[in-house]
Amino acid sequence: MGALDLRLYLDAPAIIPLFESEDDLSVRLRSLFTHYAAQPENTICSSELSLTECIVHPAREGNADLLDRYEHFFGDDDLIDVLPIDWSIFHAAGLLRGRHKALRAPDVIHVAAALRHKCSLLLTGDKRLCGRYRWAHPWSSTLRPTAIDTNPVDVISFHDTDQSPFNALLDKAYHR
Repeated sequence: MGALDLRLYLDAPAIIPLFESEDDLSVRLRSLFTHYAAQPENTICSSELSLTECIVHPAREGNADLLDRYEHFFGDDDLIDVLPIDWSIFHAAGLLRGRHKALRAPDVIHVAAALRHKCSLLLTGDKRLCGRYRWAHPWSSTLRPTAIDTNPVDVISFHDTDQSPFNALLDKAYHR
């Protein structure tokens, strides 16, 4: 089994089932995560925003065990690279939201973080977010350089009715 040739970004809807579900899809996600993370040349990324989103439900429910599991996960550099959210990401997210009006602010922050940190794939549970995003806004250099890479990030959802991109990711992980 070979390594995947990409940096994989997980948003909160892709992380939550790893901890809070036991259905077939969650088992497949855990299997993908475990296999991908076991390859030393691979990097699984998320952001500080995902931590915030993931701990809302257990904090509301008073589930200290689940809070501890999330804190351990996000605090373990061997499991996940937690990317900082800085001015350039917020700037890029605002410009992306201007072009993609149907997306919410957290969605475009995740996309901008994945672009900024050169992730080629973003895995989500949000079907609305699916697509290819590229940083190519003509105003970026006049407002302030954003340092966003020009390589695209492909966003795939494991909840999409046509799960071929997610299935292709699974196949690539296990059959290379």
